[in-house]
Amino acid sequence: MAKIVVSLDGHIIEQRVVKEELLMLGRNADCDMVMDDGEVSGRHASITTVVNDHFLEDLSSTNGTLVNGRRITRHLLEHNDVIFIGPYRIKYMNAASAGVGFDRTQIIRPLEPRVSPANTQVVAAELDSAAASTRATRARFPKGKLVITSGSSAGSERLIDGLLLPVGREGRALGVINRRPLGCFLTQVSGRTLVLNGKPLGRDPVQLNDGDEIVVGRDKLVFRNV
Repeated sequence: MAKIVVSLDGHIIEQRVVKEELLMLGRNADCDMVMDDGEVSGRHASITTVVNDHFLEDLSSTNGTLVNGRRITRHLLEHNDVIFIGPYRIKYMNAASAGVGFDRTQIIRPLEPRVSPANTQVVAAELDSAAASTRATRARFPKGKLVITSGSSAGSERLIDGLLLPVGREGRALGVINRRPLGCFLTQVSGRTLVLNGKPLGRDPVQLNDGDEIVVGRDKLVFRNV
């Protein structure tokens, strides 16, 4: 189970296990983790749980969200990642993602970054090496694409070439497609149940086959191997 350790000005102020399907971070009082600082947006970022993994998403914040010193929009969290939100530092720890976990059978374990005494910069060479190793391994995973046949984006396609591709919208119906060594897998995350080939999707990941139809809210998508 994943754990996060929050520090401010070099002092640990909170430690918690990530049990929520969606963990909201920001300055607003209704956030799951409230960060009371002017550099933090009202709803700054979120952490979504997908089985044993978590992905971090910046919610169009004013000052941005960084992981290991680099600005991100959406990021699959790795063991010992350090998240930067304003003056706050959040260390993510997840033993399941450090070895041969659910989605990471052949993902090379990243090097643990060393943070400077000021805790604001990360040693670039180590991060580049870890990122290059992960990209090289990920490139060997099977790819796919989604052909949108119905909905507001009908006729368009989305290539599945990253490790995770969210489908749907938070608060309505949200799922994620995950590339693994054996193929692409679809997992329900939150909201209304996704439908796969006319049947409700359960809570466990399901491997996608060429021609499978996914219904997410009002949108219909067809999965194709690439």
